[in-house]
Amino acid sequence: MHTDDELIQRALEIREDIDAMKKAHGEELEPYEMALQDIENSLLGRMVERQAKSIGTVHGTAYQSQQLRVKVVDRSAFLGFVFEKKLVEFLTNHVSKEQVKEYMEINHGLSPPGVETTTFVQCNIRKA
Repeated sequence: MHTDDELIQRALEIREDIDAMKKAHGEELEPYEMALQDIENSLLGRMVERQAKSIGTVHGTAYQSQQLRVKVVDRSAFLGFVFEKKLVEFLTNHVSKEQVKEYMEINHGLSPPGVETTTFVQCNIRKA
């Protein structure tokens, strides 16, 4: 049977090992990710030069695909637009845990309508 101190010490050692492995793994992958990005950029350049949408070979096909990144830069303007036009489909079903917690504190532990909450106890370990 291990003492409390031994278990905590071992947990902290394991956490440090995991962090070191993640860092090393990320560093090991970086040259491969950069090489892949260089190849993709080269193939995209060739497609643009040839005015082609794809390049097919016996090993596979490289093709262009249009991507879209979305970022809210003015929350009030966006929400004003959504609610004025009744375009709620622009919104997702994510709920702010912090806001729910605050609501529950004010309302004697009751969750907002339509929101289910679960509480649990977990063990956390920190260095001394």
